[in-house]
Amino acid sequence: MAIFCAIIPIAERSGAKFLMGFDQRNLTQTIWGVLLIAMGVLLCVKTPYALRLLPESGFLTFARYFVGVFLIVGGAKKLYRLYFS
Repeated sequence: MAIFCAIIPIAERSGAKFLMGFDQRNLTQTIWGVLLIAMGVLLCVKTPYALRLLPESGFLTFARYFVGVFLIVGGAKKLYRLYFS
């Protein structure tokens, strides 16, 4: 027990936030961030295949890429705030 109590302050000072107090809320937020990134990447990868039948749809192409990038940035921001700030 004394060893465990002595390790806790070292872990708090070293910035190992993910080792300390990892609860259900952090797990949920991590899964949500990873899913946001995955959906953004999937949307960006799938856009050319989804719009190949409508070559004159410039706005739809822009909108799909915009939403995809928005999802990727949002997921990365969520994970960054959760683990590095």
